[in-house]
This record gives sequence, structure tokens and C-alpha cells, in this order.
Amino acid sequence: VGYDAETRSVSFVNNGDPANSPDGFLIPRRADVFLSEPSARPLSIISGNILEGELPFGADSQSYSVGVTMNSRALVANNRISGWKVGVMSYRDGQPYHRATGLIVRDNLITLRDTTDLSSDAYHIGVRSWAPFQLIENNTIIVPNSRRALGIGVYGRGSDIRNNYLYVENSEDHPYDSYYRSVGIAHGNQSSHTTIS
Repeated sequence: VGYDAETRSVSFVNNGDPANSPDGFLIPRRADVFLSEPSARPLSIISGNILEGELPFGADSQSYSVGVTMNSRALVANNRISGWKVGVMSYRDGQPYHRATGLIVRDNLITLRDTTDLSSDAYHIGVRSWAPFQLIENNTIIVPNSRRALGIGVYGRGSDIRNNYLYVENSEDHPYDSYYRSVGIAHGNQSSHTTIS
């Protein structure tokens, strides 16, 4: 793999691996490209920020906006995040390497958008992450209305979720199978070895 900083382009050599495209073919747009035996990633630190995502009048309320998003090993701490559809999110990694392994989300104040006048079918979420072996602790998540809201949703292996405070300003009762159902902490079907305390 070669990188040209001036043109910001990456070049690849097909080494004959059977999983590769045939020699001379272009890599499809958005195709996964993996390093073999990647070295440990440095830690990204996102701390001490005020991130306000309230939409201006006339903006597209169905846009999928995220306050902090990453696909790397990161510490997200001591931020004030408000008005986004998702407060903090790590991407679902392509296999076989999980670049966000060891993510830490700590001591943040996250206020979700009010979902009273729901204009899209997407959930509004405080923390959403596929990172394996992550720690989500001591966050305060404020939910203006318990309609299609999720405080914390994890989908990776080995998540540790502890000492978080989820506060709902206006609570609504919705049955389990309701379109408007909300959840405080969700442990996804594909996740395992999650600790919630």
C-alpha cells in the first residue's frame, strides 16, 4: 500500500490472495480494505468540548447527525453534547479488525433531541457503539421525551457499562412492541459478555 500526501490517494498491489478482486480490476466503491497484522492504534482523545447540534429553523430534521463519531481507539470524556440524533457513536467495524477496541466514554453530559414531534423513524440515542471491550461510565444522559429514545446501546463483545445516570424529563408508557418504545440500556443481539452495573 502506498500513500501520496499531495494527491491524497492510496495505491494497492494485488498480491494474489484468492479473496482479492482479479488482477487489474478496480476496487468497488466503499469496499473494505484491511491491513494484515495491523499495529496497535494510538489513542484519540476527545475531551472538554461543547457540541451543540440543535437544528436551525427550516433544516432537514431527518438528517442523521452525530455529536462525536469515531472508528478508532478513543477516550471521549468531559464533553457537553446536546441536540444530536446520536450523542456518541463508534462505527460497526468491518471484519476482521476492530479499530475501536477499548473505547472509553466517560463523564459526559449528553442531552438528546426532543422526540415529541417525531419527524423521522430513527431512534435518538445517547451512546451507540459496536466497539469490543469498551467502557461506558459516569455519563449523564438526559432524555426530553421517552418516545423512540435509547440511552445506551452496545453491540460489541465485552462491554462494561457502569454508574451512568439516565434521566427522562417526560416519561410516556409504551408497550414492548410499540413503534414509540424507548429503552434505557440495550444490549444488542450480536453482543456478548456485557456487564451492566
